[in-house]
Amino acid sequence: MKYILNYNPISVQCRKLLVFMHEVRVEFELKKVKYISKINSIYDPTLPHPILIDQRNEIFDGDAACQYIHEMHNIYKNLYGSNASCRAEVRAMYNFLENKMYNEAVFIIINERIVKFIYENSSPDSIALNNSKKKIAFYLEYLDCLLDSHQWLVPYGFSIADISAAAQISILDYLNDVSWEKYARLKDWYAVIKSKPSFKAILNSRIQGFYPSRHYSDLDF
Repeated sequence: MKYILNYNPISVQCRKLLVFMHEVRVEFELKKVKYISKINSIYDPTLPHPILIDQRNEIFDGDAACQYIHEMHNIYKNLYGSNASCRAEVRAMYNFLENKMYNEAVFIIINERIVKFIYENSSPDSIALNNSKKKIAFYLEYLDCLLDSHQWLVPYGFSIADISAAAQISILDYLNDVSWEKYARLKDWYAVIKSKPSFKAILNSRIQGFYPSRHYSDLDF
């Protein structure tokens, strides 16, 4: 079965799904989605198209797309955890990243700095942007603390939680919004993820009208 991944580099959901599909090694065609003026997706305002298409379905939600692929294939890598206890911990961390870190901080930064420029030709709300940067500093510090005791965000191994966090951080890093000198353990974790073959396409992604930070694609940064 071959999938079509509609890819927009400003979408965290697209970035997450791209890494996930490379990790589980399913065949897919990457279709770059052009920016349009009207945003009409209830799932991801940066991606007004189905994120994943196959012969049976059109899926708009990135999380649903990951789970769909996971259930459709006998995947040797269990990125959701190998048993009930692992899956519970992975899901808790994943939900925290998606529902808290993304919704309260990362999405606002993307919206204020990128979406408004591309879709609305308007300036960012400086108050909203500054507040979200303060929140992201809190979340990054929290993730840095978690990595003090184990290699991955959940101690059972590399999981969908790591993919979610890395997808979000990749856009922040693209915009040079991560002060890496403050987060040594998080930097080491991200360096390992950047070196994974599944992350290569993320490092090659470019956002229209925005140059990446100087170290965005560097494995040794």
